[in-house]
This record gives sequence, C-alpha cells and structure tokens, in this order.
Amino acid sequence: MEYLNYKWNLDDFIKVFSENNLKSTFAEVENNCVVVLVDNYEEMKALFGGGRTRWAIACEKIYWVNYVLNEGRKQFVYLDFNKKATSSGSMFAFTYDPKMEKFTDAANTVNHDICGNVDYCDKITRYILVDVLSINLGKVLKLETDSAKALKMKKEISGLERKYGVKLIIKKEED
Repeated sequence: MEYLNYKWNLDDFIKVFSENNLKSTFAEVENNCVVVLVDNYEEMKALFGGGRTRWAIACEKIYWVNYVLNEGRKQFVYLDFNKKATSSGSMFAFTYDPKMEKFTDAANTVNHDICGNVDYCDKITRYILVDVLSINLGKVLKLETDSAKALKMKKEISGLERKYGVKLIIKKEED
C-alpha cells in the first residue's frame, strides 16, 4: 500500500480513509479529533509514514513487529485537526497491551517519547489521554458501540457517509 495523501482536516482524512477500504477502525470522533485503532503495518505506514510523522512503527516494519505484532498489543493514533499538522501535539501514537492492561509506549508527532521511564508510561499516557485530551478510554480500549456517546459518533459518521457517499465501519472488538 502506498502513502495516502490527505489534507490536514477531519473530512479529508475520513474520506481518504474510507475510499481505501482500510481495516483500521475509528475508536472515537469528536470535536475535530479522531482516535484510530490501526490494524496493520501497511496502514500505519500509508496513513502516518512518508514524512508525516517520525514514528519508527510507521517507517520500518520491524518496529511494528517488535512493538505491536509480536506482543499482541494495540496501536492507537490520536489526531487533533484543530492544530497545525506540523505541531508536536497534532498527533500522538500510543501502544496498549491488553494482557497487562497498560500503555507501553507513547510518542508525539515528532517522535518525542512521552513516557520517558517505561515504569511510568501507563500513568503518564492515561493522564495525557484522559485529563489533557479528554478521551473516553473505556470506549477507546473496548471499542464499545452501545453508549450514548458512540451513538452520537455513529450519527456524525452517518453524516460524513452521506456527504462522501461512502460507508464507514465501526467494529466492536471480539472477546
């Protein structure tokens, strides 16, 4: 899969995302921000590689394999379209280990390690995601689709589907 070019706005991101039938899913869409659960390396590279970020997991498959695939972890990316694309706070990649129920890695757009010390990574990442970015972690980590907030998100996505004439899919994680 080649790099996907999208303008730095939510509408264009969703349009490019949906037109390319990606396996990755939207975990949350709100206030011109989105959280994406990235399904595989090819999509990570296509969406976030090619100079858009400096993340090793978006540039070299070996890093994706070591950080995510081999460990059975989940890779999320937070995009804030209210900020300039070049801002260090416009995108965050965060890796979650469902077995340990902890965040293991997190980096901003320019690949600055947010965690520093791995022992504090989970606490720091949760603080940033919940207190700073106001993300509903329960929904993001479980991809619950039955909450009132998820229903609102479905309505927003339905509007985008009508606007672009495409079908977006929100998956519920299987246990």
